[in-house]
Amino acid sequence: MPDVLIRNLSAEDLKLLDAQAKQLGLPRGEYLRRRLQAEARRTQSVTTASDLARFSKLATDLADDDVMDSAWS
Repeated sequence: MPDVLIRNLSAEDLKLLDAQAKQLGLPRGEYLRRRLQAEARRTQSVTTASDLARFSKLATDLADDDVMDSAWS
């Protein structure tokens, strides 16, 4: 399997990545491998007006306090 070398990453960014990896209990390399794999497999789909209309129909009760109260109880 090929290796990847990343140059010019700031120390601050590396520190932030290490903190994220630690929060998940992962070593840096495994955390980066998972993130890069997810990015590589991410679809390049476009959100359309029909997607938003479908979501709007599905989410109509999100503003209903009774529905939300019962969802979290």
